[in-house]
Amino acid sequence: MARSGSDGESDDAMQYSKPLRQQKKLCDEAMELVNAGVAMQNASPPDAAGADAKLSRAVTLMEQALAIEYPTQEERDASQRLNNKMNRYVKMIRSQREKGTAGGATGRGHNTKYNILPMDNLPSTYNAVVELLSK
Repeated sequence: MARSGSDGESDDAMQYSKPLRQQKKLCDEAMELVNAGVAMQNASPPDAAGADAKLSRAVTLMEQALAIEYPTQEERDASQRLNNKMNRYVKMIRSQREKGTAGGATGRGHNTKYNILPMDNLPSTYNAVVELLSK
């Protein structure tokens, strides 16, 4: 029978070993740091140094969680989904850093806007879409 976690929801990891609980704890902490780092990147003005510090700590925590060894096959199977998620985040953060480092030399990395277009001055590429939407 699965026990409930402290937050009231059923937590499958709680029925397993200490390594699975540790994995979940590290992942949760890392995801909080990732969310905080992304918020700092998207702030106006962006806090690149603060975001980098948060994301670096998140990668460190995820790497610690990924290094956990599990004594049974059942626990290895149970850990796989969360490990896959953390691997994706680590790769994404590292690739973002590599792009940021490469773009930093040209000075373009600091003025990046994400998926935001000025609606009153759209590029001409969007004229057909604007016409269709204004009918």
